[in-house]
Amino acid sequence: MLVCEFLKHKFSFESMAAMNLTDSSAAFERQAVQLGLHEEFLAGLKAAGVNTLGRLAFACGQPGAAAAEAAIRQLLTDSAPTRVMSVGDVAIMRRLVFEAQTSVIAQSRALADPTADPTQNKIPACRTKRQVVCVDTRRAA
Repeated sequence: MLVCEFLKHKFSFESMAAMNLTDSSAAFERQAVQLGLHEEFLAGLKAAGVNTLGRLAFACGQPGAAAAEAAIRQLLTDSAPTRVMSVGDVAIMRRLVFEAQTSVIAQSRALADPTADPTQNKIPACRTKRQVVCVDTRRAA
């Protein structure tokens, strides 16, 4: 019984974490660094108040519409005016904006229709029962 309660709470915590990634400055920074955005651009974005994926999603347009090349270039120029922008920098920022917009759209859909949220899938009862039996078997051993 205790294991079943643990499994229920584990899945609800995971879905809460997934819902808040768009509002996390740590998730924004981690994603930007992982994609290879230069430190100057990242520092400039954060100084301008664009410090979450949710804010970045609206910095170059609106989620659901492709961000214009000029808007991405302007965002990079404004964030680090002294740094020379390369094609790679634009590509990285384009991908980061795309991922931010996709995250915001997914979050909006999950909030609008909780039954369609893939993180809210229920574990089949037979699988849960099997897990409890496995845990009980390990304890007995």
